[in-house]
Amino acid sequence: MSFCLTSSHQKQTQLVLNEKNNEIWSFDLPVLILDRCWLRLEKITLLELPTRLPPDLSHEAPEMLRYQKLIKEGKPLILAAQQCWDEYGMESFYLALRNCWLKDDIGNHGWTYKKYIKLIKTYKNNIRKSLITIPLIILAYHDSRDNHKVFWIEK
Repeated sequence: MSFCLTSSHQKQTQLVLNEKNNEIWSFDLPVLILDRCWLRLEKITLLELPTRLPPDLSHEAPEMLRYQKLIKEGKPLILAAQQCWDEYGMESFYLALRNCWLKDDIGNHGWTYKKYIKLIKTYKNNIRKSLITIPLIILAYHDSRDNHKVFWIEK
């Protein structure tokens, strides 16, 4: 692993792991979040995760998915934008594009909807395989362009 937990964090992590026994899937399963700035390890549930760490959905907007599809098909940028204006309305497309740019500028530390869903799928698969694991999300430093990192702690 490319991170180091304090002894207090290690004890807290072990306590959470020891509480887990071949559980069934639910959104009450634990998630650990490490805020490196404050050296704070927090235990929340999967249900609380999107509220505590909202995923970036800006690139998942229908306008942006369509725009990206048109570009992948080889359509020039301006023609792809014009087609999206026709299909969704100029204001709607502009707002979707602006939201993407805003998220790209201010950053969401790479915490996207796809990564959130991947965490849930991995958790489900681990439970199906009877692996006792807990996701540990290490938050990026607030003023950095780094991404949040997800590690799986095993019993």
